[in-house]
Amino acid sequence: MTKNAKMGKLFPLFAALSAVVIIAGIVLFALMGFNTSADRVKYKTVEVRYDVQVDINELTEGLETSCEDAFDANGLTFEKKTVPEVDGTYLGETTDMLLSYTFSASASDEAIEAARAAIAAEIAANYSAYNVHVAAHTVTNVPLEGAAWRAAVAVAVGVVVVLIYAGVRFGVAAGLTGLAVCVHDVLFTLAFFAVTRIPVFSTGAILFGAVSAVVSLVLWLIRCMRMREDFKDEEFKKLSAEEAVQRSAANSFKLVLGTAIAFAAVFIIVGAVAASGVRLMVLPMVVCAAVSAYSTLLLAPAVYAKLKKPFDKLKANHKPRYVGKKKGDKANNEA
Repeated sequence: MTKNAKMGKLFPLFAALSAVVIIAGIVLFALMGFNTSADRVKYKTVEVRYDVQVDINELTEGLETSCEDAFDANGLTFEKKTVPEVDGTYLGETTDMLLSYTFSASASDEAIEAARAAIAAEIAANYSAYNVHVAAHTVTNVPLEGAAWRAAVAVAVGVVVVLIYAGVRFGVAAGLTGLAVCVHDVLFTLAFFAVTRIPVFSTGAILFGAVSAVVSLVLWLIRCMRMREDFKDEEFKKLSAEEAVQRSAANSFKLVLGTAIAFAAVFIIVGAVAASGVRLMVLPMVVCAAVSAYSTLLLAPAVYAKLKKPFDKLKANHKPRYVGKKKGDKANNEA
């Protein structure tokens, strides 16, 4: 028994696993909804901006000491980092440096303001000859509600168009299989986030479901293109629908898996370099790639084989329409 034949026999197990996850997700969503704590991610900062002259003149250490003394005096616990300032318009580094202190959302606004005022007084007294500024901020990661909804709707329209294309180019069975895989992956992805309680923005789950549908379609189209070529082979024509699909699936297994891994790698890289708010939208998309790979590699071939068999039989039983003899042939017969 081949590896792919074994996968075909394991289809009921995979289907049962999907059913359990989806049902559990629906129940938990009805009871608790998604974990939208990401909407409430909040922190406070005090930022000291200074130009390279301060660093060149070795005054940075004194500036940092003054800041930290002000925070200690007001009972503030902080995290510190020093990075080049990035211009918000051109996204390039400026000649300034940014000394950033981060506090939890529960830190007292009065204490932060008192520390900021003390740092400002220290700058005025000892750093007036240099371009040094201090500012306090409260940062909240705002969910990209409008953008997420528009993106999800656009993706849904694109999915419908691709499904129609798959049905026309690769057959109705391929189009229906793509539809089944998309619906499965959207439900499985949403159920996964509901069960695992991974923090998401309130509209993030909608976007994740749409991304799962897109990745699934890409992976399924790869399989369809390979099957289209394989089924032209005389050897494949002698096989049953199940055997032909499983053998062709084996031929495209590595390519589909590699494409899914490439999607996941892109999501990880973009999430790693993005701002915190964007990171919370991008990194969970790795789940979308994993779910799509699971369905396309393990579920879709078995579904397609079941649908292909009756459509092949219908095609074989279909009699070509009689179009009559050509006029030239008719004239020769009369002569």
